[in-house]
Amino acid sequence: MANINREKEEQLALANTLSRIILSSSNINELTEGFAKELKRFMSIDWGTIAWIESQATVRFLPLSGKISAARDFGSTLPLEKTPVAWVRENKRALVEPDLNKSRHPWTGSFLVKLREHGTRSVVLMPLFSEGEVFGSLIVGSRKPNAYRERELKLLKYTTSQLALPLANSLLLQKRLSTLVRDLKTPLTPVIASSGLLAEQLQAEPESAEAKLSQNIYRGAQELQTKLSKLPDADRTRQDT
Repeated sequence: MANINREKEEQLALANTLSRIILSSSNINELTEGFAKELKRFMSIDWGTIAWIESQATVRFLPLSGKISAARDFGSTLPLEKTPVAWVRENKRALVEPDLNKSRHPWTGSFLVKLREHGTRSVVLMPLFSEGEVFGSLIVGSRKPNAYRERELKLLKYTTSQLALPLANSLLLQKRLSTLVRDLKTPLTPVIASSGLLAEQLQAEPESAEAKLSQNIYRGAQELQTKLSKLPDADRTRQDT
């Protein structure tokens, strides 16, 4: 009875804190950082990431927290096929590895092998759902074997249920933003090149209307290109941190 009451109190405390994080966080970095900090209060987490299924063929790893190790030896993007993330998407349930040194799954070549080489013993991949489909996974690992039992799995399952919607919305927004930036940069490139060339040709008459107009077009196009470049850069920096 005492254990049941303790678990209810833990989930209630977690629920209250996660709700505040969701309401106050303005981007993915703040959201996942807050969730990671709260989870570490309840369980052992030495490594963590968000695995986002970018397409049918690839999965991208987003750091769960800047304060949690995110062994990057396997890179930020990997082929999806035959990975534990693909298993989670196909089976639509959590994958628990109590001890990577005694794994029953042949994860040869996957990032779990790299984690084991870095000393990670137990790992959980908890599915992230959007409209009934798995779009990614919250992955946490510990240097301790059997670190994630029923209590920890319940808390992780609740956490992913709260994280999934805001995370899916943020990832979709970033994807659309990246597409918009790319679509705008494509026609902007010849405008910069043409106006720059025209401005050089009119340097002999810098006060002429044509020279001033070409210079204004060139500077304006360059400023727009700079602003567009900063939009995806912020996301890329966060992902590669």
